[in-house]
Amino acid sequence: MAIGVDIDFKGDKALQSAFNALTGPKQKKAARKGLRAGAKLIADRARQNARFSKRTGKLLKSIKVKAAKRSRSGMGVIVTTGDDGNLFTGETYYGGMVEYGTAKMHARPFLRPAFDTLKDQAAEISRKEIGRAVERIWRTGK
Repeated sequence: MAIGVDIDFKGDKALQSAFNALTGPKQKKAARKGLRAGAKLIADRARQNARFSKRTGKLLKSIKVKAAKRSRSGMGVIVTTGDDGNLFTGETYYGGMVEYGTAKMHARPFLRPAFDTLKDQAAEISRKEIGRAVERIWRTGK
């Protein structure tokens, strides 16, 4: 189950036109930088929420920001504990079980509460960082 937030520039016409004027790879670079900044905020909160799991520390260390699979509809980043964006894979396959619970264990969500409380703030950070990246690209050409 993936949850997400869409980020748009509808209120900022200057940023929207500057972003749209960039070439594909430069647009991608600016968007990726901004999206990662917002997702990092959520990952940090998820780590705080998962502090109950201190026995080995593997679950805390496995919470990472990763690029989402590419699609024609857009790009994105995900906060996950799994290898390929799936909470139930990798060395910390039990991250999904902790998040959603099992028949024998109550759920102890750590990702969803982080997302729910910080999604608006993360979107704003992403918007600002994308704006800075677009400005930097136009100024330096990189």
